[in-house]
Amino acid sequence: MALTAVSVAALATANPLIEYKSWKTPHGTYPFNDIRNEHYMPAFEEGIRQGLKDIDDIVNNPAAPDFANTIEAYERSGELLTIVEGCFFNLTNAETNDELRELEMKLVPMLSEYSSSILLNEKLFARIKAVYDRRDALKLTPEQRKLLEDIYEGFANNGANLSPEQKDEYRKLTMHLSELTTLYGQNALQATNAWTMQVTREEDLLGLNDDTKAILRANAEKRNLEGWVLDLKPTTYIPVMEDCANRDIRREIYMAYNGRCIGGEFDNTHIIADIVNTRLAIARLFGKRNYAEKSLYKTCAETQENVLASLTNCARPICPWQRTRCRNCRSSHAPRVSMPPCSHGTGASTASSSKTPNTAFLTTSFARILSWRTSSRASSDSPNACMASPSPRTRTFRSIIPKSVRTRCAMPRDVSLPFIMPTSIPERASAVERG
Repeated sequence: MALTAVSVAALATANPLIEYKSWKTPHGTYPFNDIRNEHYMPAFEEGIRQGLKDIDDIVNNPAAPDFANTIEAYERSGELLTIVEGCFFNLTNAETNDELRELEMKLVPMLSEYSSSILLNEKLFARIKAVYDRRDALKLTPEQRKLLEDIYEGFANNGANLSPEQKDEYRKLTMHLSELTTLYGQNALQATNAWTMQVTREEDLLGLNDDTKAILRANAEKRNLEGWVLDLKPTTYIPVMEDCANRDIRREIYMAYNGRCIGGEFDNTHIIADIVNTRLAIARLFGKRNYAEKSLYKTCAETQENVLASLTNCARPICPWQRTRCRNCRSSHAPRVSMPPCSHGTGASTASSSKTPNTAFLTTSFARILSWRTSSRASSDSPNACMASPSPRTRTFRSIIPKSVRTRCAMPRDVSLPFIMPTSIPERASAVERG
């Protein structure tokens, strides 16, 4: 991975990602027209090299640690890697392909190792702790104090205080978790993009406005099909569920959307079980009962009991409104069609579905509970707990500490990462496997 000065200069000349400071785009946005797939790996390698050099400079600074030479320097480290991650992972979350997915799986262990090498760096943490221990005497501004506390707690909550043996185990677990969450996200995206339904009679789209119909018509034209094509993207799913008068079509798209990754080509159920147990192993390294207890550290909720109580309190005022909405929906979409309670694949006679989702409702419910979106900022949980996603990738390093210098980049997608429920994790995982 070591690069000479000549090779770095050559890369910069040919690679727009490495030359990000010279972009002439509005507001410094990514010049996607100039970026090719072959640019990513060299840019990631150079970003990791620069990031590790930034860390070495901090660690080997002969001056006594202070806010400027340790905390600020750390906050500004790894700028190139942040730029490259923001570009790559936003792309893979929206417009991916087989080549990018393969590259993503190669990058995950690299970024996880990069993150671990920083978070478990004893000399770096010693400097950070030295500044943290003198925080009351440093006359810091509120913003500086908050940054210092975030960085210190990010390290402390991600293995800096573990024993050498525990650090080795933590490094292995976080790398494995990065790979699992990446595969989970890839499956979810592919399952969403794979499903389509062709509708050939316009009367079956009664209730949809002209703009939605135009989108569905364009979907069909892109596939050289007659009529209209529905998919599971929000621009289709939401208006169809809310406005389409055809109950069969609403049911078909609802089942497809909620049955994604439950069995079939993009099955995530075994991945969920593996994620649950890996997260549980990480939590126990930190002396926690479960991963929820660890990830809620330093959040507004603080405890899993508070989270569940908050959800319950939110449900009470919403329930009456939802019942009214349900009654209005039933009355506006009459006549109703008698439908079997669980049979699937019996959509409208004029509609054909390219995929038939699995209808294991128990497993679906379990997966949906586990797929609670967790905020990267709220859950300073692991070096690979992405920005939600810390994306396993950016989940890696970025999810722990907000870096002000990185705000120019959009962060990777908030992948629906499985959320460990309070009790009986092994039993819940076994339930998924049985499902």
